[in-house]
Amino acid sequence: MYNDSIEGVVPRKKIRIREYPNTNDKNFYLEIKHSSVEGRFKTRTIVNNKKVDYFKKAGVFDSQYGTCLPNFYVSYEREYSIIDDVRISIDKNLVYESYRTKNVHNDSNIIVEIKTSIKKNLDDLVELFPFQRMRFSKYCFAADSLKQTG
Repeated sequence: MYNDSIEGVVPRKKIRIREYPNTNDKNFYLEIKHSSVEGRFKTRTIVNNKKVDYFKKAGVFDSQYGTCLPNFYVSYEREYSIIDDVRISIDKNLVYESYRTKNVHNDSNIIVEIKTSIKKNLDDLVELFPFQRMRFSKYCFAADSLKQTG
């Protein structure tokens, strides 16, 4: 998954267990993000604590990648803003922790992500937000920061 993400290969997936600490949502979610030539979409399933513990020990089996074991914990603070039909998320205080070694990297970057409907004109977005576009993966940054790609 790391190599596919770095190289921009499609189709590719990202598999993660997600939680929302410090919110009213106390669920864990198994999320699978799919990137293909047709576009991107995400599947999301609520999983209980017992299943999360199982995934931590045995991994999540995927038909494309095989058994996927946990590599990193990624945590951050997120703020949202909405302008017209554009949702902006701002992530800061990013912390990457190796699941195996417990090594930690604190990231001082601030990640801004802009999301809107497919119908939105790209020229309008560029005019509203004249930023350089770039791909960014917290997972890949964690792997690079902690010198761990396996």
